[in-house]
Amino acid sequence: MTENSHQLPSEPPPAYGAVEGGSFPQPGQLAPPPITEPPPRYEAPKDGPYAPQPPPQQFQPQPYPQQVYPTAPQPPGTTVIRITNPRFGANPTLIKCPHCQSDCLTTVSYTSGCLTWVTSAFLCFIGAWVFGGCLIPFCLPGLMDVEHKCSNCGRHVGTYNRV
Repeated sequence: MTENSHQLPSEPPPAYGAVEGGSFPQPGQLAPPPITEPPPRYEAPKDGPYAPQPPPQQFQPQPYPQQVYPTAPQPPGTTVIRITNPRFGANPTLIKCPHCQSDCLTTVSYTSGCLTWVTSAFLCFIGAWVFGGCLIPFCLPGLMDVEHKCSNCGRHVGTYNRV
């Protein structure tokens, strides 16, 4: 940097009225008239990277072909029972009850399981037993096992173990 760049200007700046081409009205002056002409017209390019593209084609999903699985011939009078084991989770599940044979949504209840006891023992080990903090896992459904019961007959149909 040069030494002259830090010096103050020798003359004061011009007065507000002395600036030519200023678009701001001074106190007591009227504002300039508004611009009434429309903006220039925009025309899209007809070719090049910004040219308008044709609309995308609609995707029509094709149906999956039905698969036919051959079955072994059954002797007359034989009943085939297909048993599927539903995967129980933390939420109610749609099942066919093995006891009353109704299609229903299970009702869930929470019981303390292995994860509940392990978490409680860990909290007790780190000193949370002083204020009863080791009992918190017994109040949190996310740490408990889930028992599923049929909503029609009320019998136990399965359990979801967290550990």
